[in-house]
Amino acid sequence: MRRLLLIFLMACGGSSPSSSNGQMLVVQAVGASSTIAAPGGTLQLAAYQSVVGPYGSGSTMEQVMANWSSSNIAVATVDPNGLVTGVANGTAVITATASSRTGQLTITVGAMAPAM
Repeated sequence: MRRLLLIFLMACGGSSPSSSNGQMLVVQAVGASSTIAAPGGTLQLAAYQSVVGPYGSGSTMEQVMANWSSSNIAVATVDPNGLVTGVANGTAVITATASSRTGQLTITVGAMAPAM
């Protein structure tokens, strides 16, 4: 079930979650894409944790408050509410931290040149 959930979230712009005590933290773009068309554009992110149901029956995702950071503020910044703003063309990894769990999502700003 956990692999199916991860595959679904990755296909929908979700992040690679980390796990601690059976809980995951997933960072997901509120829209369908993790791309900002051009510098100056924005993208809203949200962080979710997996919560195991009563008596271990299934799990659900609930939104949590997180601390946000960008790996490359020259490309994208992120505010305390998870709003990412494109600064220049390129990529940046946005990280959410809640308690001891982290989740990440790679953001692309602008059109990337094809790899050679």
